[in-house]
Amino acid sequence: MKNLTILALLVTYSLVAKSKNFKNSDPDTGPRYYIDIIGTIGDQAVSPFTEIQISAHSIYSSINLLTGKKEGSVKIDQRNFRIRQEIPSEISYITFEYSIQGRSYGPVYLPTNFFKVSSRQKIHCSFFRDSLVFSGRDAEVFNLQTKLFLAGSINKINIGYDDPNYLNEIKKMVDLNFQEQSAVLLSHTGKVNESWRDYFFNYCLGTKKNRMISAVLSGIKSNNYSIAKEFYQYLIHDDQHEYPEELHTSALLMDYLYKMEKFKFEYLKTTINTINKNGAADFFRMIRRKYNGKIRAHITVLALVDLPKTYVDTYDEAHKAPMVKKESPYFSILSNLLQNNSPKKLAYQFELTDSSGREFKMRDFQGKVVVLDFWFVGCIPCKLLSKEMGPIIDSFKKRNVAFITINVDQNKISWIKALKSLEYSHVGSVDLNTGDLGVRHPIIAHYNVTTYPRLIVVDKMGNLISAEPTRPISSNPESATALIKLIQANL
Repeated sequence: MKNLTILALLVTYSLVAKSKNFKNSDPDTGPRYYIDIIGTIGDQAVSPFTEIQISAHSIYSSINLLTGKKEGSVKIDQRNFRIRQEIPSEISYITFEYSIQGRSYGPVYLPTNFFKVSSRQKIHCSFFRDSLVFSGRDAEVFNLQTKLFLAGSINKINIGYDDPNYLNEIKKMVDLNFQEQSAVLLSHTGKVNESWRDYFFNYCLGTKKNRMISAVLSGIKSNNYSIAKEFYQYLIHDDQHEYPEELHTSALLMDYLYKMEKFKFEYLKTTINTINKNGAADFFRMIRRKYNGKIRAHITVLALVDLPKTYVDTYDEAHKAPMVKKESPYFSILSNLLQNNSPKKLAYQFELTDSSGREFKMRDFQGKVVVLDFWFVGCIPCKLLSKEMGPIIDSFKKRNVAFITINVDQNKISWIKALKSLEYSHVGSVDLNTGDLGVRHPIIAHYNVTTYPRLIVVDKMGNLISAEPTRPISSNPESATALIKLIQANL
């Protein structure tokens, strides 16, 4: 069997494991939505000491939506076990990561490998070193998903972005994967119902389209705009049809639609590889004009996750022009994103420690403007930002401004060594770490920090000034001035 990683999306976290002690949740106090995993360690030669991690999201996206994400792990000390996992909604998406005797399995971490599940579903599965095999009532559906994962495994292209055949090679590769997946799906005709068949077809189509645009965008990041021009014509030719609203549940197709619209929007403005941009309002207006209902809502959520990485006006514009109705299944996640990142909202009340073990709380800095800087060891852009922040920090000495770095590395020794180098921080800054949780610390999900560095500015009362302030860069001296003015205006 081929190596397999299983990604899974859901929102909430509640693990109850250990086969002999498993109990059903109290109907009055237990989770509203959940699945039961009845598992077996399949490798007889391996001692059954296994750790299983389950991630949970309400919306799946390769764009990396963290808001609402809950993660948990359970150690299994028997060959047979049972886990109850709370899920966010009636229909959710799940991923597993597991290790046997300390060694992780399922090493192919692809953003397309996720399972669709429904509440109260019982999932019977055996964990092997090179695969995960399902049995029981829903075995056909789950094993078909694993076969589609394997058939869709993409091969690396051995030519560069500058090669004139690059785009054609990408097309050939994704077409071949799509044909292989379609053949697998065809072989299961009559074995799954029409609803599942349609879902799987859209999964395959979404895999093809999403990989196509992702590969081309990688080329554009290398400033190869000839690819952008050629692919733009390809998009115009390929997407002349309407997308029915029921496709809003097809995660990869929705990712594709968002990336496609953003690509066309930015390509026409020639601002693909820049940061500190304004223009989110124009993008939201375009989405409002082109899409309706749940597809519009889904794309709006993706935009709120992705646009703040480069657009400094995203949250302001989203507040001005809400595009999701309260009855929409996307309203809750959208509200959380806005609540956690919009100006005048209460900042996350963290409790973190510095390198000496001293604990700091967000409320300790009340009365000061706070600038948070998220980073990790080895992050080149983090080093560049630190260099640009030096003069800014010096300019606010002896004033009511606290500069706080928040490192997400779990390796404390590496973090402290990096601090001593002063490549990521400065004398006078407060340097904190997320501890053993690393990137899984709640503050990371709260602000949906998925790219580094990330700056956040908080006022003297502990409320957000900006979760997307202008980031100082050497090529644009005005960017540092903009951040300085933002801080000064709130002193």
